[in-house]
Amino acid sequence: MKKVSVLLFLTVLAGCSSTGSESTAKYSEALTQKCIASLPASDKDSKQSATECALEAGKKIHTAYRIYELRADADYKKCKESTSSKETAEECVKIAKEEYYKKVVDAK
Repeated sequence: MKKVSVLLFLTVLAGCSSTGSESTAKYSEALTQKCIASLPASDKDSKQSATECALEAGKKIHTAYRIYELRADADYKKCKESTSSKETAEECVKIAKEEYYKKVVDAK
């Protein structure tokens, strides 16, 4: 029960603290599925294993979000310098953020 509570807390925290409308939930779900896929066949259907994978994914995404917060200003500055309008700069930042989270999901 404690692990489930921590998982829910981390998921809510990661979701609430995300900037803009981009949610980290899809990246957390991708990490959870990747973890489940890497389990031995006997553990893949285990509710305990799924919970542990979801908890681990929540931790990774929350950490990734906090790290991205540190580099977001640099991405925005770079995008602002390379584009002419605010909307284009915001789209550039959104793309940079998505690329960052995809790297987190794809990392081993």
